Amino acid sequence: MAKLDFTGTVLKVGETQEVGSNGFKKRSVVVQEDGGNSAYPNKVEFECHKDDVSILDSVSAGEKVTVTAFVNGRYWEGGDKYFTTLKVASIVSHTTEKATETATPAAAVPGDDTDLPF
Repeated sequence: MAKLDFTGTVLKVGETQEVGSNGFKKRSVVVQEDGGNSAYPNKVEFECHKDDVSILDSVSAGEKVTVTAFVNGRYWEGGDKYFTTLKVASIVSHTTEKATETATPAAAVPGDDTDLPF
């Protein structure tokens, strides 16, 4: 199974859907690639299945993210068609990373009066 990383901005986070009679759950997220051709932006839909739908709970539209996904393909004989699914393995928000990086520097911690000689 092939794996890919895709970085961009979240356009839409879908609601959890139950499909079929066995309660199969799925949820999608649409990410637009940063950079690239602005006349024809690359907008890609990724899916989460079963218990993984909760991965998207902490993601919202407008966030910069990197999605790691598995590429799954299957053939449907009844319609002589091929289907491709990009299944989310993980999603990392760069918005949250930046917030973590800009946390209070160690030198500005209250109660730390240590004066270092260098």
